[in-house]
Amino acid sequence: MWKLQLSLGKAEKHRFALVSGALTFFMVFAPLQELNATRTDNPVGMSFVGLAFLAGLVLLERRVWAASSAG
Repeated sequence: MWKLQLSLGKAEKHRFALVSGALTFFMVFAPLQELNATRTDNPVGMSFVGLAFLAGLVLLERRVWAASSAG
């Protein structure tokens, strides 16, 4: 039973790593898309959205690590 709980904690960490890796790609390129002068739409604020998602991922990471280490 204890090993099952330990593996579930690792699975949550791996799941978070997979999701955060996919989202980090978009967060890194948000400022570059905002600075692109050839865009036809208005991308103002994409850097702020990227920073907001980064802050959210940091908070979510702390929650996942706390939950996996407590269990």
